[in-house]
Amino acid sequence: MKKKFLKIIVISAFILNFSGCMADKEKETLLSDNSQSETSISETENNEEEITDFSEPIVYTEQEIVEFICQDIYQYSILDEKGIEELAEYMTDNAETLSKTTYDRIFSDEDAIIKAREVLIETEGAEYIEKIESEYIELYEEYVKYNRDDPYYTVKYYDEYDVWMINPNPASGITEDGKKIGAPGMTPYVLIRGKDGKVLAIFK
Repeated sequence: MKKKFLKIIVISAFILNFSGCMADKEKETLLSDNSQSETSISETENNEEEITDFSEPIVYTEQEIVEFICQDIYQYSILDEKGIEELAEYMTDNAETLSKTTYDRIFSDEDAIIKAREVLIETEGAEYIEKIESEYIELYEEYVKYNRDDPYYTVKYYDEYDVWMINPNPASGITEDGKKIGAPGMTPYVLIRGKDGKVLAIFK
């Protein structure tokens, strides 16, 4: 009876020990699997980083670029696709009439304004630019000083096309005696490519 009891104890101890060993082995297996899994994920991520995109960049024609920008400018207007196309063609034709169609590369808003001023002086006249940049406005045959609501020019850069849009702002603000002034209407604007300063289009 004693031997039988001892045998039961030994078997029980063996089973417990075996279970513990199995648990340790399962733990080691899980850790090993996790380690391999992490290594596999790491290798996959590294491989993904090493993949290079060999697809060719999309190249647009100058006409297409002007159309895309016109779509952005006039997205809330009644112009349809054909109207946008005709407007872009009109604007590119205007650019081709310039005596100088290419300037130096543009690096900043200031560069863009300097080049656009030359274009606008040719297309609109020096007197028009003087009015845009003046601190005075003519009211009732008298020149009155005023504080502008906006800067002389608004500049927008279309990064995806490397094109600068330069738009002069009409007189708008408040005179020194508190009178509100404004000049409604659409002003001319210029589209110039950044990399070489080429004038792509002019709205006038």
